[in-house]
Amino acid sequence: MSLVERAPRRGPESSRTQESEAVSRTPGSIRAQPDRVVFLTGAGISANSPTDGPVGLELTERALRYAFLPDTLERICAVYRLLGIDRQAPRLEAVLDVATRVHGVGALEELLSDLRVNTPNSLHLFFRQHLRSGGRHVTANFDTLVEGGDEGLGVVHVHGMIPSDSTSLEIERLGARLSRLERGFDPETRNQLLEALCARQQSTLVVAGYSGLDFFDVDPFIRESVGELKLHISRVVWVSHKHDAAPCVLEADNDASAWPPMLRTLARADIECVLVEGATAAFLDTLASAWDFERVLDAGHRTPRWAVPRELDELAKASASLHLYLHMGMLRDHEDVLSTFPTLRDSVDSATLAEIAWQQTDYRAAFAYWRTTFAGTDPVNVSRRLERTAACYWIRGSYFRAYLVAQRALTVARRSEDEEARELCVEMVARILVHMGRVPDTRWFSTRRRRARVSSQIERHLREHMCGTHTRERLMSALSDLRHDPERDGPSGGPAPGTGIPRGSESFSQHESLSAVVDYERGEKRRAVAEGDEALTSDWLQTHKAKAEALGKKGAVARLLTIPGAERFFTPDTVAESIKELNVTWWHRYRILAAYKRRLRCAPLEPHGLEP
Repeated sequence: MSLVERAPRRGPESSRTQESEAVSRTPGSIRAQPDRVVFLTGAGISANSPTDGPVGLELTERALRYAFLPDTLERICAVYRLLGIDRQAPRLEAVLDVATRVHGVGALEELLSDLRVNTPNSLHLFFRQHLRSGGRHVTANFDTLVEGGDEGLGVVHVHGMIPSDSTSLEIERLGARLSRLERGFDPETRNQLLEALCARQQSTLVVAGYSGLDFFDVDPFIRESVGELKLHISRVVWVSHKHDAAPCVLEADNDASAWPPMLRTLARADIECVLVEGATAAFLDTLASAWDFERVLDAGHRTPRWAVPRELDELAKASASLHLYLHMGMLRDHEDVLSTFPTLRDSVDSATLAEIAWQQTDYRAAFAYWRTTFAGTDPVNVSRRLERTAACYWIRGSYFRAYLVAQRALTVARRSEDEEARELCVEMVARILVHMGRVPDTRWFSTRRRRARVSSQIERHLREHMCGTHTRERLMSALSDLRHDPERDGPSGGPAPGTGIPRGSESFSQHESLSAVVDYERGEKRRAVAEGDEALTSDWLQTHKAKAEALGKKGAVARLLTIPGAERFFTPDTVAESIKELNVTWWHRYRILAAYKRRLRCAPLEPHGLEP
């Protein structure tokens, strides 16, 4: 079976024909006419000369150098290493989001300036020929080099585009920032994507120059639409770029766990998936040869020619680093910047001060700051203020007061049009019921009926609304605990069925919320120990303690005592110190101490306890 369906040739080009036939002989190859192929492309197709466009990592490093303090990347990578996150830099969308928020949309325009007008390379010219032959094209790129100003070619830009005459408002609407991406595609973009991908039966989808790591929009779209896609797309060819290497189709028995999430989703739907490793230009040249297009030349990728338009003020850069550290939950580094630039302390808003106080277990101060943050009398502000009040009661162990206030917050939120406010309030009610079910004196109140009612509310929100990453993951976690909490109901007798959807720490890691990664890791460990699937060890506790301390999460360190099985590693002295650090009610201190003694009777203290 050949790589492509050959079109008539105008003249012999023996070297290209031999190269095409060499690839065609590789197992797993495909056959397709130009009008039966749809391309999905990313920044890699604009990296070749003479375009010399930046790829994602280059653009991230550019943004960090331009808009943030010089040591910002170094600090972030140090925390990555400690948390075991294999990443060279934070997500571009998170960095651009903070840079735009602090420096304005002008900074975003300058960072993307070399994508506004540029020279097409031979890959772009190949894609134009393909479009004019009846093909289709979807791209994650902002530049318009594929269509070259010919809007009639109908390229779908899933993240928006930057034409030469684009305005600041159009730049601001680009899918370059996390706040624009985390809720997924809007209905219009979804429809354009489906129309492009499903326009023909028995189509071939070719992915080139694209990492396949659009966690917030493309990946969820593929998961949700795979049933319809498989009716129209029969094969997927994924080109994994390898510089100066001839295209080679990898064997089908290669480790699919290393494939991009999107390709794994398509493969699970029984769509034939072919992974080609080699130079992208060389692969496209074999298609050009068979389709009688102009040759695709690989001129190589040089360093992008981007000149810094203006130097930003150091204090403004420090402010940007502050906001990025706060977004990531790096409170210790946040405090370091404030110590170096004390004049910035006056600019720290009340919401930020509330988050810092919460992580430091100063819940009364946190509530005072939140009261300032949500000071309005409209339903949204009132519901958020009440929800935060309930959170302070809940975290301190005053469960009945927390439940009453959270229910009131939910009632007020339902009078507003803000779905996020409703989602946060219903999550708060769920968390309170879960924790009430874990202690003997309130377990009677956390009835099956109450939990079922809140579960149905969460399911409705997840089904009917496009939640952001944080909110969706928290709702799903709360829903799981409402349905079956091993600390209340006992082990379930087996692992919960998987959905194939990335969960927990991966979701928060992609959002660059490292604080949430650590919190979720503790919650998952707690569940696994309660289920009997894993044993708690001193090494895990020490490692998790180091992670929480590196982020400045004082409360997370103190709560290690409450994990089932942790009692074996805490001496009476460290128990007293941890309970003191928790800043909870006296009655809740008694609950924790009673639970510690009860568990310790069944599990003697380990000779090497947790170091203070």
